[in-house]
Amino acid sequence: MGFFYSKECAKLIYFNPVSRFQMNNMVFRVVASRYGTTSSKIERAIRHTLSVSSTQKCMHIFEKILNIPVNFNILHPSVCEFLCLLAESINFVNQQTSY
Repeated sequence: MGFFYSKECAKLIYFNPVSRFQMNNMVFRVVASRYGTTSSKIERAIRHTLSVSSTQKCMHIFEKILNIPVNFNILHPSVCEFLCLLAESINFVNQQTSY
């Protein structure tokens, strides 16, 4: 569920860039209201996804999605940082396809 919630939050950030500064107040609450849960459960699910994938050596998946080299052993991003990176990668891919 964490990766699913990550995609939903990244889409919200992509379509409303100002929301990246109001992650807890806006993004998590909107996604939580859509799926009938709480914003803390959304954040916890995404955090769990990040920690599990960093311990199971699934970094190649994040590198493929984000188009940057990732090493969570050295630098473990917060949930907000990860979602902003994900939204930026969506923006980058859309800019490349529009040319």
